[in-house]
Amino acid sequence: MKGEVCPRAARPMIAVMISRKVAQRANKRNLWKRRIKEAFRRNQKEIKRGVAVLIQGRKVNDPPPYREIEKELIYFLKKAKAWEKIEGRS
Repeated sequence: MKGEVCPRAARPMIAVMISRKVAQRANKRNLWKRRIKEAFRRNQKEIKRGVAVLIQGRKVNDPPPYREIEKELIYFLKKAKAWEKIEGRS
């Protein structure tokens, strides 16, 4: 995945782009989108307020498992300084 962060949004938002170059079939592209959006939704409370994230999928043989997507999304948000860990949460 690669992405950009825009600090002007009112609450954390996400946009996901998966082109046909990444996955020819629509069901595979939708699987990517569902997994990325779910990872974002489940971790939304730890994302700084007002962050808009644009995610663009990269070409791989199969969509990665959910845990790998979640791990990479968190890594990206930390690198972009958009991650704010709440005390008492794991």
